[in-house]
Amino acid sequence: MQNNNYKLINFRIMKIHCDVDPDSINSPISVSVENSISSYPHTDRSVKKGLLKVETSITSPDCEEFEIQFTSESIFSFDETPEDFHEAFHACCYPIAEDRICKAVRELSLIMGMNPLDIRPSDAE
Repeated sequence: MQNNNYKLINFRIMKIHCDVDPDSINSPISVSVENSISSYPHTDRSVKKGLLKVETSITSPDCEEFEIQFTSESIFSFDETPEDFHEAFHACCYPIAEDRICKAVRELSLIMGMNPLDIRPSDAE
Protein backbone atom coordinates (compact mmCIF):
# COMPACT_ATOMS: atom_id res chain seq x y z
CA MET A 1 0.00 0.00 0.00
CA GLN A 2 1.47 3.33 -1.03
CA ASN A 3 2.62 5.88 1.51
CA ASN A 4 -0.17 8.41 1.82
CA ASN A 5 1.33 10.39 4.70
CA TYR A 6 -1.34 9.31 7.19
CA LYS A 7 -1.12 11.57 10.22
CA LEU A 8 -3.00 11.34 13.52
CA ILE A 9 -4.40 14.80 14.19
CA ASN A 10 -6.80 14.05 17.07
CA PHE A 11 -7.35 11.22 19.54
CA ARG A 12 -10.02 11.09 22.20
CA ILE A 13 -11.77 8.58 24.39
CA MET A 14 -15.48 9.00 23.86
CA LYS A 15 -16.90 6.46 26.30
CA ILE A 16 -15.36 4.42 29.13
CA HIS A 17 -16.52 1.78 31.59
CA CYS A 18 -14.22 0.30 34.23
CA ASP A 19 -15.10 -2.48 36.65
CA VAL A 20 -11.81 -3.03 38.44
CA ASP A 21 -10.88 -3.20 42.10
CA PRO A 22 -7.09 -2.62 42.15
CA ASP A 23 -6.90 -3.75 45.78
CA SER A 24 -8.23 -7.21 44.88
CA ILE A 25 -5.43 -7.84 42.36
CA ASN A 26 -2.64 -9.44 44.41
CA SER A 27 -0.46 -10.85 41.67
CA PRO A 28 0.23 -10.22 38.02
CA ILE A 29 -2.72 -11.15 35.82
CA SER A 30 -3.01 -11.91 32.15
CA VAL A 31 -5.41 -9.88 30.06
CA SER A 32 -7.32 -10.41 26.86
CA VAL A 33 -7.82 -7.47 24.50
CA GLU A 34 -10.40 -7.27 21.74
CA ASN A 35 -10.70 -4.33 19.37
CA SER A 36 -13.56 -3.67 16.99
CA ILE A 37 -12.62 -1.21 14.24
CA SER A 38 -14.80 1.05 12.09
CA SER A 39 -13.64 3.71 9.63
CA TYR A 40 -15.51 6.65 8.20
CA PRO A 41 -14.40 8.85 5.30
CA HIS A 42 -15.34 12.51 5.25
CA THR A 43 -18.59 13.05 3.34
CA ASP A 44 -16.71 15.46 1.05
CA ARG A 45 -13.95 13.43 -0.66
CA SER A 46 -11.97 16.62 -1.24
CA VAL A 47 -11.49 16.93 2.54
CA LYS A 48 -8.45 14.75 3.20
CA LYS A 49 -9.54 13.47 6.62
CA GLY A 50 -11.18 10.37 8.04
CA LEU A 51 -12.29 8.91 11.36
CA LEU A 52 -11.19 5.62 12.87
CA LYS A 53 -13.41 4.38 15.72
CA VAL A 54 -12.07 1.60 17.95
CA GLU A 55 -14.12 -0.17 20.60
CA THR A 56 -11.74 -1.84 23.06
CA SER A 57 -12.59 -4.52 25.61
CA ILE A 58 -10.00 -5.65 28.17
CA THR A 59 -10.79 -8.60 30.42
CA SER A 60 -8.80 -11.09 32.48
CA PRO A 61 -9.30 -14.84 32.75
CA ASP A 62 -7.44 -14.57 36.09
CA CYS A 63 -9.79 -12.02 37.68
CA GLU A 64 -13.50 -12.27 37.04
CA GLU A 65 -14.10 -8.72 38.28
CA PHE A 66 -11.67 -7.10 35.85
CA GLU A 67 -13.20 -5.34 32.87
CA ILE A 68 -12.30 -2.16 31.02
CA GLN A 69 -14.28 -1.10 27.97
CA PHE A 70 -13.90 2.09 26.03
CA THR A 71 -14.52 3.67 22.68
CA SER A 72 -11.87 5.88 21.10
CA GLU A 73 -11.96 8.02 18.01
CA SER A 74 -8.93 9.03 15.99
CA ILE A 75 -9.02 11.58 13.21
CA PHE A 76 -6.41 11.19 10.48
CA SER A 77 -5.34 13.42 7.65
CA PHE A 78 -3.74 12.13 4.44
CA ASP A 79 -2.45 13.31 1.07
CA GLU A 80 -4.98 11.59 -1.21
CA THR A 81 -8.28 9.86 -0.49
CA PRO A 82 -7.50 6.14 -0.89
CA GLU A 83 -9.44 4.08 -3.43
CA ASP A 84 -10.35 1.50 -0.79
CA PHE A 85 -10.73 3.83 2.16
CA HIS A 86 -11.62 1.17 4.74
CA GLU A 87 -8.79 -1.19 3.79
CA ALA A 88 -6.26 1.65 3.85
CA PHE A 89 -7.46 2.95 7.21
CA HIS A 90 -7.38 -0.49 8.78
CA ALA A 91 -3.92 -1.27 7.38
CA CYS A 92 -2.23 2.12 7.80
CA CYS A 93 -4.11 4.08 10.46
CA TYR A 94 -5.14 1.39 12.91
CA PRO A 95 -1.53 0.63 13.99
CA ILE A 96 -1.03 4.34 14.73
CA ALA A 97 -4.28 4.51 16.71
CA GLU A 98 -3.44 1.26 18.49
CA ASP A 99 -0.19 2.78 19.81
CA ARG A 100 -2.17 5.71 21.22
CA ILE A 101 -4.75 3.33 22.74
CA CYS A 102 -1.97 1.37 24.47
CA LYS A 103 -0.55 4.59 25.90
CA ALA A 104 -4.01 5.63 27.15
CA VAL A 105 -4.49 2.25 28.86
CA ARG A 106 -1.10 2.55 30.60
CA GLU A 107 -2.01 6.05 31.82
CA LEU A 108 -5.50 4.97 32.89
CA SER A 109 -4.21 1.99 34.87
CA LEU A 110 -1.76 4.22 36.72
CA ILE A 111 -4.52 6.71 37.56
CA MET A 112 -6.61 3.80 38.86
CA GLY A 113 -3.81 2.86 41.28
CA MET A 114 -2.63 -0.25 39.43
CA ASN A 115 0.71 -1.15 37.95
CA PRO A 116 0.92 0.14 34.37
CA LEU A 117 -1.11 -2.17 32.14
CA ASP A 118 0.71 -2.88 28.89
CA ILE A 119 -1.60 -4.27 26.20
CA ARG A 120 0.75 -4.08 23.23
CA PRO A 121 0.09 -6.99 20.86
CA SER A 122 3.80 -7.86 20.70
CA ASP A 123 3.58 -8.88 24.37
CA ALA A 124 0.89 -11.47 23.67
CA GLU A 125 1.90 -15.03 23.00
